[in-house]
Amino acid sequence: MSCMTEKWSRAVLRGLGSRKAPRLPDTLIKKLNPIIRGWANYYRTIEASRIFARCDHIIHFQLASWATWQHPMKGKDWVTTKYWRKIGERQTFAVSDENYLRSYSKTHIIRPYPKVRGDTSPYDGNLLYWSKRLKTHPLTRTTLGKLLHKQQGKCRWCDLNFQDGDQIEIDHLDGNRMNNAISNQVALHLHCHDERHAKYPEKWTHVTGINHK
Repeated sequence: MSCMTEKWSRAVLRGLGSRKAPRLPDTLIKKLNPIIRGWANYYRTIEASRIFARCDHIIHFQLASWATWQHPMKGKDWVTTKYWRKIGERQTFAVSDENYLRSYSKTHIIRPYPKVRGDTSPYDGNLLYWSKRLKTHPLTRTTLGKLLHKQQGKCRWCDLNFQDGDQIEIDHLDGNRMNNAISNQVALHLHCHDERHAKYPEKWTHVTGINHK
């Protein structure tokens, strides 16, 4: 991205010192702003802050060369006063406070999405991690989410961790589906749920480990 964007910046602005270059600053601003906006928006989803600053640096010196070429008999201070003005906190190539050249650096960077830790799964019961990561984790306030947290991401029947893609069901220990107290519910694999009902059709009490099997 670095080489491509810098080469583009130089290529676009290389013609500013030629006879075909726009002679009016507002025409120049009108020509460059859509291009700068397009490239900045395209690359704002990656960590481009340093490259954007570099591109602004290139554009500044190219524009300074253009302005000097327009007024070869004038000094640097005169040229700067004529074409640059303070917009916000920085000197900007501008015709007025409303008509000025966009800056790459002013583009809002959408920070790269952080990678999931290698040992982390949405089913590991670590809802704190996922709620911070996703802001509103879909399991955070559900019964299943509370059970996963309580069971540390493990099936109460086989005592194995749930994995992505596993079908998970909620079982009522006393067999009463109307008793929705958390203490009366457990999360089981689908096949474990079937096995549990085959062995204990009505009621069972979970014990530590897999002694019930």
